[in-house]
Amino acid sequence: MVRQFPRSIIRAAAVSAEAIAVVTVPDEDDPGSTRSTFHLWRDGGWRSVAHAFAVAALGVDRGPAGDGGDRVAAIDAEGRLLEPFSGQIDEGLVAARAGMANDHILGPIADFALFGEEVLAVGWGGQVWRRQAGGWRPGDLEFFDRKIDETAREALFQKFINGTATEAEQDAYVRAAIDSYGKTPWSLAALAPGDAYACGDEGLLVHFDGARATRIDTHGETRLARAAVGPDGRIWVCGEDATVLVGTASDGFVRQVLPLGDFDFTRITAFGKWICLIDHPDRVLLLEGRTLVELRPPFDPPPKEIHTITVVDGILWIVSHKDILRFDGAQWRRLPFPPAVGE
Repeated sequence: MVRQFPRSIIRAAAVSAEAIAVVTVPDEDDPGSTRSTFHLWRDGGWRSVAHAFAVAALGVDRGPAGDGGDRVAAIDAEGRLLEPFSGQIDEGLVAARAGMANDHILGPIADFALFGEEVLAVGWGGQVWRRQAGGWRPGDLEFFDRKIDETAREALFQKFINGTATEAEQDAYVRAAIDSYGKTPWSLAALAPGDAYACGDEGLLVHFDGARATRIDTHGETRLARAAVGPDGRIWVCGEDATVLVGTASDGFVRQVLPLGDFDFTRITAFGKWICLIDHPDRVLLLEGRTLVELRPPFDPPPKEIHTITVVDGILWIVSHKDILRFDGAQWRRLPFPPAVGE
């Protein structure tokens, strides 16, 4: 049995131990719908506002002191940055991307992080963008994937079919012919504007130091689905094939040895002494050392297709399309489903 509501939660971001923001769209729409309603749970009730905006990612301003209050923001695939509860919108990244479209592969913006007025954003094509006082700038233009013109593409094709292409040329041809988006970062984990990590397809893990984006060798081509900052400042990364990595750019990353199992990890966060993982689509697992145990929310029906887990102020938030759960390590709470505007 599935909880019956006419809308589905597609994005979520915890604000504090008692507050969370979510985005809902009608059930008949896909996640790229522009019929978005933004909801903020605080003081025991929901505040809701609708915007014609296709949400790619939702975030909360942590600010320099780590307390952004309820300054929630969303970004769309084109780079528009919306603060839904004030109505403020920044289209500067859209303009910056347009100025580079002739030479670079500019796929969708996938994730972002807020630090006061500074913003980091990552997108397909190796995009790393930074907003400072002077506006939006490429974080590291050398990391952006460049388009291959038709003459170069044909030359690569001829080398590819006659077997004379080098390994690098073969890789370039496959990317040009099959994957028009180049490097595909999905998730951003940022400690600061000048200390951030992004992960994505084909084992992509990159560190941005504020000026340069440096790829980190993950010794594989597994899709890395999510990165998160641990309490000690180390970065935890999860992905397909039971992949869990931990480390920093300076110390390197180590793969964690897990019990045997067919795991496909899609989300990760640090929760007390544990690392909390989602095994696709909706198993909640706790990792401590090499011990992996299942955490079962005591609700009927249980949450299905979990897409968000996050910890703020020691509280674990778990969000699926129809559920918002809060867990403090001892007690669970299921929040009421957010109402449509006007209900």
